[in-house]
Amino acid sequence: MNNQALTKYIPAVAYNVLVQTYTAQEEIAVQDFCNGVSIRNLGDTPLTINGIRLNPSLVAGQIGEQTTWGGNLGEIYRGRLTLIFLAPIGVNPSCEIIQKFYVDETR
Repeated sequence: MNNQALTKYIPAVAYNVLVQTYTAQEEIAVQDFCNGVSIRNLGDTPLTINGIRLNPSLVAGQIGEQTTWGGNLGEIYRGRLTLIFLAPIGVNPSCEIIQKFYVDETR
């Protein structure tokens, strides 16, 4: 099935992603028209994102726990993203946050 035939049944929606890595706790700006967020603990320090704990990997060099908040078609996330690294802070606290957001197709 080609793209034109597919959009006859499923409306196409343009989106983009923003990937950022954080090494200190902070309030993270949510992108306009954010539809989904993925969070991965890349470091050696437990962290929380909006109160959800994500532990580091027990194996050095591996990705730790992760979580995803996916939105259904047309849903927009209007919440906050509060990142906190938990004590004791390790040598390499690191968190990757990927935000998926809708974009204007005409731009």
